[in-house]
Amino acid sequence: MSSRLPPPIAPPAGGDVAYPQHTTDQSYVQQPNHSYPPNTYPQGQQGFQQSSFPVGQQTLQQSAYPSPQKLPQGQYMQDTPVNNYPIAAPQKVNIQHISNYHSKDSHREDNTYHPSLSPKQTTEAIVESAVARHHTRVDVLFLKAVWGGIFLSYGGFLEAVVGGSPSANTSNPGLLRLVEGLVFPLGLVLIVLTGMELVTSNMMIIELGVLKRRIPIWGIAYNWVVVFFGNLAGSLFFAAILVRYAGMVTDPIRTFVVNAANTRGSLPWHEVFLRGIGCNIMVCLSVWAATQAADVISKIVAIYLVLSAFVVIQYEHVVADMFLIPMGMMLGGGPSVGKYIWLDVIGALVGNIVGATLLSLSLYWIYLHGNPTPGKVTDKEKGPDSDSQHTVAPHQGANSWGNNSHFN
Repeated sequence: MSSRLPPPIAPPAGGDVAYPQHTTDQSYVQQPNHSYPPNTYPQGQQGFQQSSFPVGQQTLQQSAYPSPQKLPQGQYMQDTPVNNYPIAAPQKVNIQHISNYHSKDSHREDNTYHPSLSPKQTTEAIVESAVARHHTRVDVLFLKAVWGGIFLSYGGFLEAVVGGSPSANTSNPGLLRLVEGLVFPLGLVLIVLTGMELVTSNMMIIELGVLKRRIPIWGIAYNWVVVFFGNLAGSLFFAAILVRYAGMVTDPIRTFVVNAANTRGSLPWHEVFLRGIGCNIMVCLSVWAATQAADVISKIVAIYLVLSAFVVIQYEHVVADMFLIPMGMMLGGGPSVGKYIWLDVIGALVGNIVGATLLSLSLYWIYLHGNPTPGKVTDKEKGPDSDSQHTVAPHQGANSWGNNSHFN
């Protein structure tokens, strides 16, 4: 058998080239293609290309498989000038207002990492907290205030337990006050970490929201009234059920509580009022510092360092007195109900309002006055009630509970 390929078959006139059927002849399959003289086939009909053998009766058109070398310049991407393709310029991102204020991974305006918020960001976070509190349903707000009164009474009772030492009161009263100041902040720590409500800190928070025009002015009365009576209910519940009838009052503790109730119930009204001013400045500053901190340990340290000051100085706090003075009255001491309401409910309350107002006005003027309104409240900060028809923040949307009411 000859090792050469069979002679080419002449193409029929006016038709495609008819190639032979597939064969098992290895000489035909494996032998390299031989070069045929040019123009052997008609235009557009070529023979076998090297290592390319069609199967069956197939036609191989040269025009269907163009050669890259024959394409015009610029046909392929690597040959195309670079300036013909637009290059996206980097976009400058504005991170002035950070919605996730409490994230540890937050960055400031200089795009550098900081573990805590700046004073301006902290004040803006307080405003967002005011909006969230305003859009909280009334029953939820009241229940959170009840737990706020209970938690703060825990700190008040710890103060009574520590301060009930007769020998320490006689030999070293200054050191005893310091110890009392270190145990009392437990109540505010629990309130901040669990997100409960305290009327004295809400005085600053809600006022900042009103000053920034994020909530209406009637939101002050709505929040303060609900939270005040919730704190009162929680404090009386703790004093009566968890202390008095639980048999937790022993003789040293009884003496301390009765003496403290008698002392606070005999002060002049103006002294209670002025002490209330100094007290709530420290309380609001402790909440502000806790908001500025990023992690739990920093929040606890900030609360303890600031709040212990008013306890050692013995300022007047209206919610703390809701536990201590009624507790003394239950034990047979303290002022009358009318005198308690006049001195410690009205006097301390008005003083606390003035102290919070002085601080909130100063924070607003320093950090928020003349600045753009902070961005809308994030979904995490929205309360269940979005009263869009009656607030200054209409972007909140409709009430998810069915209508635009704080009572549904």
